[in-house]
Amino acid sequence: MTLPALPPPATGPALRLGSRLLWRLVGATTLLLLALLWMAWHDWREQLATDLPATAELASQLLHDDLAGRAGAFNRPQLTATLAPLAPLARRAAFCAELRNLQGRLMDQGCLPRLPPASLTGAAGPPADFGLLLVGAEPSPADWPWPARAARWLATAGGAPASQTHTLVLPEGLKLGTLELEPDWTHEAGQLGRHLGLIALGGLALLAGLLHIARTATRQWAQDHRQQQQLASHLLNAREQERRRLARELHDELGQSLTALHAEAAVVALVSAGAAGTAPALTQSAQAMRRLLAQMQEGLQRVLADLRPQALDRFGLPSALQALARQTRLHADGTPLTVTLQLPEPWRPLPADHDIHVYRIVQEALTNAWRHSAARHATVSLRPDGDLLHLSVQDDGQASPLQPVQPGHGLLGLHERVAALGGTLRCTHPEGGGLCLSVRLPCPRPTPASAPTAATPPPESPA
Repeated sequence: MTLPALPPPATGPALRLGSRLLWRLVGATTLLLLALLWMAWHDWREQLATDLPATAELASQLLHDDLAGRAGAFNRPQLTATLAPLAPLARRAAFCAELRNLQGRLMDQGCLPRLPPASLTGAAGPPADFGLLLVGAEPSPADWPWPARAARWLATAGGAPASQTHTLVLPEGLKLGTLELEPDWTHEAGQLGRHLGLIALGGLALLAGLLHIARTATRQWAQDHRQQQQLASHLLNAREQERRRLARELHDELGQSLTALHAEAAVVALVSAGAAGTAPALTQSAQAMRRLLAQMQEGLQRVLADLRPQALDRFGLPSALQALARQTRLHADGTPLTVTLQLPEPWRPLPADHDIHVYRIVQEALTNAWRHSAARHATVSLRPDGDLLHLSVQDDGQASPLQPVQPGHGLLGLHERVAALGGTLRCTHPEGGGLCLSVRLPCPRPTPASAPTAATPPPESPA
């Protein structure tokens, strides 16, 4: 299993987070734009499907009324029909019409309102013969430009008819011809293009605004996180400096006092042992005082080692880790925790402020393996990789994938320390059992100007 993710550092992960946010905004805006385009297309097609039959019915009625008004008892064979009566419909809808006789011959055609009927322009006169009508005659396909063909395809994509056909019948029931009506696809393409273009333009403007907001928020988040990380790192360094100061003061004040008391107790023991008539109780008290002072000195040594490992200041991180691995850690049954340390050779010095943090991470991980995992063996591995340092502590304890790792104060402290350094911490369960803490820290190579210098050794520990 994996512990809760750490806040990402303000460089690579922040950029990845910003990139993911931008892509999600692009995807969401694209889906919204497609939905709006689909709604506009659907409304346009539904409106077209509603207007076309009504327009065709009205056009058929206008032609019927015109023919009925001109028809007489003796002129019916000479009746001709044109699209001129349909001109008022241009105020309602744009359409194209073809008027054919029963033999399928073209009598008149035109598009309103952009193009007047052919009979009005004189481009084609009405045919001489009209005769009975052929219902359902197929008109010749119009040579539409590609936008008009695209609009016609979009209108008929859902199965809606692209045209309406009506039969012209006189009041006496005589069939005179067929009227086929379809939208002016060039006009409809322009209308649809304007609607879709406005929606697309609005969607792009919305996307540009969201991207600007996201980029601004990402930069602000990265800046805030960088400041937070710098503050956490400053607090960690201040805490280590305070520990060093406390260790020095304890060593100088309490350590020297314990040493003096130990010497005085030794003098009392010698005097009481050599003086005649001295009570045995005085000798025993002096010896007990010496034992108590020795225990206090050992406790002080442990406190000083916890506050500031002296080997780290004197000999560097590798020696301090080796001393940490050699420390005795006994379980309740008396079995020790053995530690194997794997360090790269040759050792590459770390930045000065990284040594103590790496030491603290290993120290807390080993303490966790000893106290909570009941481990018998642990392996500590450090591996530099360019500007990164990979650190892992794996044990053979009783941790199981079925038992969630409880993030106590130790693991929370590791999280805070690693986050302050801009790294990542993962807690996994190897196949052989146990627990593995994997840490990845940014560790730039120290420049000659910032290379760590030899640390001033602290005062000697009390004897």
